[in-house]
Amino acid sequence: LYSRAAEVARRAGDVAGEAVADLNLGELNANQGRIDEAYVALRRATRTVQSLGYATQELFAVTHLGRVAAELGSDAEALGLFDRAMELAEEAGGLLALEARGYLAEAHVLAGRASQALEVVAAARSRAGSAFDGTPTGVLLDRVELSALAATGNLGGLTGRIDTVIPDARASGTY
Repeated sequence: LYSRAAEVARRAGDVAGEAVADLNLGELNANQGRIDEAYVALRRATRTVQSLGYATQELFAVTHLGRVAAELGSDAEALGLFDRAMELAEEAGGLLALEARGYLAEAHVLAGRASQALEVVAAARSRAGSAFDGTPTGVLLDRVELSALAATGNLGGLTGRIDTVIPDARASGTY
């Protein structure tokens, strides 16, 4: 459906519509594990929304493109994209900013920098407080934090967070 929407928009000369379809297609492909396809769609969408000056869509695009680049093992590219996402996130605030921080932390874990991931998670939680607990973004932060604690070998911290995260998640219905 998103591929069709992108094609229709392309034929109609609707550059913004094509970019939105590519963003959705890229996120869907990433979530389904089709990382190479996701990269192509998200790269194309990122270029387009940057050229149009659409900051909110750029934040979404570079966040997800960074996530995909990290999964492909392109650590330097992923971190550059997350740096850009952080710039945009500071301007935008809200859920997108928190989600961008979560994916940045995840990229650090994937790149073997678990301590940096924990710093990013702590900063995200400091800014958000408990507002996102039990939401998909809160679950992202929990998952990344648990992964980072395990990677650092901090079993005491890991056990403590599991003892907190699982009951909270069950109570909110997210697990």
